[in-house]
Amino acid sequence: MQRLMIIVLVVFVVLAFMTTYTVRFTETAVVTTFGNAGPDSVITEPGLRFKIPYVQTVTKYDRRAKFLENRMETQQTADQRQVVVTTYMTWRVADPLKFFQKFGGSGDREADHYRAAEGTLHSQLRAAMSALSRYRLDELLGTREGKLAQLEKDMMGTLMRSDGGSGTAALSDYGVEPVTVAISAISFPQATSKAVFERMIVSRTTVANEAIAQGSSRAETIRKRAEADAQRITAFAERLAGDIRSKGVSEAAQYTRQMASQPQLAVFLKQMEFLREAYAKQATLVFSTGMPGLDIFRPDFITRLGNGNAEPLDVESLGAAKPAPTPGGEKWATSKSSARRERA
Repeated sequence: MQRLMIIVLVVFVVLAFMTTYTVRFTETAVVTTFGNAGPDSVITEPGLRFKIPYVQTVTKYDRRAKFLENRMETQQTADQRQVVVTTYMTWRVADPLKFFQKFGGSGDREADHYRAAEGTLHSQLRAAMSALSRYRLDELLGTREGKLAQLEKDMMGTLMRSDGGSGTAALSDYGVEPVTVAISAISFPQATSKAVFERMIVSRTTVANEAIAQGSSRAETIRKRAEADAQRITAFAERLAGDIRSKGVSEAAQYTRQMASQPQLAVFLKQMEFLREAYAKQATLVFSTGMPGLDIFRPDFITRLGNGNAEPLDVESLGAAKPAPTPGGEKWATSKSSARRERA
């Protein structure tokens, strides 16, 4: 009895294995009946499914992106330069039914289908690389306006078009979706490398000369502007100084006329100026009021000044200009001598 149960269990497990299959979240499945597949044969929902043994066959494809790198290919640019280019692409199975119909005849396993698809993708990618012939070498490698990204877009467009490149079908006809197409490396033969280095030297020299010329031009412009500003400021300063000088001369002439009209006041102001200059520092001095410039400290100085009897300042002894003689000066001197005799 126990042996029979083991046999039944083994048969059940074998039948379950033969009649069921599991689709994962990252997979899609194509179920064929007697080797034929239709629109209803594609299973995209994950889970456990049933099949008829020996009648139906299940082929599962991974929906995740796959990486494919092409071998190095020698291409010619628009300016007749030879370059060695390495390209790559990432792709995934977008339409499992078309993919199975195109590559299902290459074998019974999914790996056989992938291998056949990669062979087709290699050919398509080499055909798409022909777009490189529309670009010059400096356009692909230039630092200012590099068009490498545009070349990769053109290659992607060639893979998506059914009439592009070498006339091969678009990848969508194979149930394949290209995710990324890019150039991973660009190298040069020895002759091309030498030409590239020479062109780079010429290009960098040209850029340096342009920068130097622009700098010299800007420096000359700044220098001329500074000279013009300096001349304008100097002219303004000279004009302002002339105006101030003229105003000073005019005011000085006015003061001179006023001093000539009031000689007693002029004497008084001159004596005050002498005191400010001679005794500016703090000091204790004892002088006679008869000394030049000190008679202003006499109690009757104001009265004598009003009567015209104040002694004039000896401007020659003070190092100043002698005041101009006034009308009646001889009479004033006589009065001064009389006053001195009276004091004696």
